[in-house]
Amino acid sequence: MQSKAIRLGQIAVMTALIIVLGFIPPIPLGVIPVPIVIQNLGIMLAAIILGTKNGTFSVWLFLIIGFCGIPVFPGQANGLTVLFSPSGGYVIAWVLTPLLIGLILKHFNVRSFSMTFITVWLVGVLFTEILGGCFLSWYTHTSLKADLIANLAFIPGDTIKALLASWIGLRIRKIIRI
Repeated sequence: MQSKAIRLGQIAVMTALIIVLGFIPPIPLGVIPVPIVIQNLGIMLAAIILGTKNGTFSVWLFLIIGFCGIPVFPGQANGLTVLFSPSGGYVIAWVLTPLLIGLILKHFNVRSFSMTFITVWLVGVLFTEILGGCFLSWYTHTSLKADLIANLAFIPGDTIKALLASWIGLRIRKIIRI
């Protein structure tokens, strides 16, 4: 059993990683008002490395820092206004991502790379894109179908991030014996 100080340190380091990944400039797509960001790689890593509870705490800490007005969301509004921007649905999905990934990995006792990747892809990519697309459709008053189709542009890059998160996350878990 890990001490509380170690767990808090891990949460703080993961939160810092998520913030640092936000410093990488976003890539605008033009067809959709939401850019490609690398920050969701950190969200996926939080889920794999820290698990359900601590991964979710890490993402909440990141969001609280951002909601306080510190610019941690790349190329987006800061403070609570990020929830009322085109990216709002993706940010909401980020809160649920480590919770869902962690629950699935724990419930099914997932240890293999392939099953970890499938879980991370289904939740960290597919679920996030669907929730983000639904919110975007509501926010922009455009067709849900059109927004979900536009979200397909994120799938290749997010799939690569899910592969990286699965590979890196499993190795880090093994090294620090979580």
